[in-house]
Amino acid sequence: MKKVILGLMLWVILNQVVKGADNEVSYEQDWQSPEAIIMALYKTISAGSGEERDWTRFRALFFQGAQFTMALPSTQAGGLITSDVEKMIEQTEAYYKDTGFYEIESDQHVIKYNQMANVYSSFEIKKSLTDDKPLMRGLNHFQLLFDGKRWWIVSNTSIVSN
Repeated sequence: MKKVILGLMLWVILNQVVKGADNEVSYEQDWQSPEAIIMALYKTISAGSGEERDWTRFRALFFQGAQFTMALPSTQAGGLITSDVEKMIEQTEAYYKDTGFYEIESDQHVIKYNQMANVYSSFEIKKSLTDDKPLMRGLNHFQLLFDGKRWWIVSNTSIVSN
């Protein structure tokens, strides 16, 4: 009986390891180019009311210690808000899980130099894809790093306006 239980536990553990490896492989296309990683970011951050976002996929886009800086229209402290990946996930879930949030790219410009890339990405924010007018518009400035195998998002600075 102990051998059966031990065998079953080993099967469950190995199955989870294989599933984890499968998930990582399924994201591999996300980091093959600067354009691909930015498209994956917009896909993972956007979802309708009550829809689940793939936060595992989102986390896999970012280099360890990646930072977000947002400049918002404000009279206090220059309107700068900074966060890390986990705080960004927490804020997105808190503010937009029940209402929906779509960040839709409208233009992109990529500047590459060796293993670095700067991506300037204009966007609109809508609560629903069917909204006629966006809530806000803005510009993302991404700094990316290529480690010889894949692209990573190192930082993102955004400015938004109404």
